[in-house]
Amino acid sequence: MAQIVSAKGSIVIPAKIRNKFCIKPGKRVEVIEDDNKIYVVPLPDDTIEAGYGMFKSKQSVMEILKEGREEDKKREEELLSLGTDEDERKRKNCAG
Repeated sequence: MAQIVSAKGSIVIPAKIRNKFCIKPGKRVEVIEDDNKIYVVPLPDDTIEAGYGMFKSKQSVMEILKEGREEDKKREEELLSLGTDEDERKRKNCAG
């Protein structure tokens, strides 16, 4: 369906398409450019609800965060021990 673009850059989405995708006045849509095409994608009214279950995991968020923090702590300890070893080597080289 060909549409005419207004002076402000607006187009009319035909009623049949608006009804099919529940696009009502005030509904948010995303305009996406891909190569030589433009897509108009209706956004969900509740983005949190729309994303529910997107990332399935047997672990809770708290467990995942705890593991991540433990890994960070181990890396920090490793880096600190490497720095200490390097400092000791420098002192030995300067002393002898």
